[in-house]
Amino acid sequence: SFGQATKAGGLTLQIGDTSDSYNQLSVSIGNMHTSAMGTISQIAGGYVLAGGEVWKLDSVPWKVTGFVQRNEETEEIEELGISQIASGVSHLLALDVNGGVWSMGTNLYGQLGTGNTKDSLTVPTRVLSGEQNGGNYLSGSEGNRITDLAANLYSSYARAADGTAYAWGLNDAGQLGLLGNGDAKLENQYELPKKVPSVGVGG
Repeated sequence: SFGQATKAGGLTLQIGDTSDSYNQLSVSIGNMHTSAMGTISQIAGGYVLAGGEVWKLDSVPWKVTGFVQRNEETEEIEELGISQIASGVSHLLALDVNGGVWSMGTNLYGQLGTGNTKDSLTVPTRVLSGEQNGGNYLSGSEGNRITDLAANLYSSYARAADGTAYAWGLNDAGQLGLLGNGDAKLENQYELPKKVPSVGVGG
């Protein structure tokens, strides 16, 4: 169950069986920071999604900024709302309200989807499209936007509305699910999103 209780020191989020202290995770956030965040809708690793904004839980929680786009009509920079997040061991994925996928954090195995394994990113950047058709960045076409994100240790995943899945990052144990995609030899890592072969389930 997911419980919520207010204490003198702030808000405590309880995840798991609230009657079992061993299988329960509590995150306490000071009152001033809770009010700044708004309603918390998701927790992933050390990140919180609240009111369309991403916050990093630290000794003092801070808002992650940089999810922006340029308005083609006004030429002004606009901040994008975030609808979903996922977290690996040291990287963050975020899905904006337009279906665009963003990443930040360490990039040792290409898990940020930027086409390289260069230095870690401390601000969000758009994930490149890789094997997804229709543009430079992973987002999808109208009516078939990216709808879901997931992350594992050093690997990243996204799913479009039509069910097509994409994966990138570490693949040393085949965790990207790319067997049968036509590659002569699977690599240990992929720095751009690869289309995951669909899997049929027998009756």
